[in-house]
Amino acid sequence: MALIIGGSVAKGLERDDSDIDVILVVKDDYYEKQKKKRRLLYSSSVSQGSS
Repeated sequence: MALIIGGSVAKGLERDDSDIDVILVVKDDYYEKQKKKRRLLYSSSVSQGSS
């Protein structure tokens, strides 16, 4: 599992009103298990590779 922080915060250019852009990277089997339980708030996949 990995957490990637992006956007202005990652670049050190954030302001008081900046949000935080994050990507949570998990293995395919964990993702599918959570998807079946309907425990994902947002579902998006960049690639469909095996883990």
